[in-house]
Amino acid sequence: NETFTDGETPSLPERTLRLRGQDGKISFNTATGESITKYEVTFWARTDGDNKQVLMNTKNPNTFLTLTSNWQKFTIERYATGTSSTALSIDFFPTVFPTVDNTTGYTVYIDELTVKVRKIATTTAASEISTTSFKANWTAVEGANSYTVIVEKSDGATPAVWTAINGSPFNAGNTTSLNVTNLESGTYRYRVTATDGTTTTIESNNTFVTTLANGVDEIMFESVYSQDNSIYIHLNTDNKVDVFTLNGQMLLSKECQAGMNQLNIGQKGIYILKSGNDVRKVVL
Repeated sequence: NETFTDGETPSLPERTLRLRGQDGKISFNTATGESITKYEVTFWARTDGDNKQVLMNTKNPNTFLTLTSNWQKFTIERYATGTSSTALSIDFFPTVFPTVDNTTGYTVYIDELTVKVRKIATTTAASEISTTSFKANWTAVEGANSYTVIVEKSDGATPAVWTAINGSPFNAGNTTSLNVTNLESGTYRYRVTATDGTTTTIESNNTFVTTLANGVDEIMFESVYSQDNSIYIHLNTDNKVDVFTLNGQMLLSKECQAGMNQLNIGQKGIYILKSGNDVRKVVL
């Protein structure tokens, strides 16, 4: 139960954790029926000899750690997604250029590993989307009495650079939605934190939304967002949806139904969606 600072060697006996096979993973299971939860994983680690830079395969973004011969304390976060028991893992991968970065053939020593479940809200699809506004939505957190909403705008590049809009973060009070107004045409993302006045949760997942293009007089899309290599669209009525690249190449054309539809794209990028006269841009 001692407390250590970075660079200090723990005086507790060193313990060995067996990594799964030879792929450099430590695994643990989430609870059956869990939807979206964030785990906070804390551990001390060191390696022998030279410093080693490794890639931790966290949900978003990936995290690079530099392991040294001195003990250091690390804290990373992992999302659990799905509705069945899911094996989560902490993955130690060599960097892209392992020979140059000297990340091959290393040994990692780990101590004081703890896993904590962190309460989070979950953002859901935006609604009431117009050329200059949308309504951000999220689920409630038990015991919370106030929510803060972070809203950022994409610069349209790949990968995108996200910049907080004027007024963000917003104090939404004790509610599960917020009208975000005075926007330009473009793609936005939002996430939330919750508080009971004493403790504030960590940030939720991001939900993406693209405002309507100026001049559109027929609204077909109720909402558009991307997640896990797919584009999700909510249509007001049955209609065909065409997906184009930025250079105008059509990737697919699909007859969709009123309500929620999933388009499997499978490749990151910026895409243009067209249904009737309604046109949207989405970043995947």
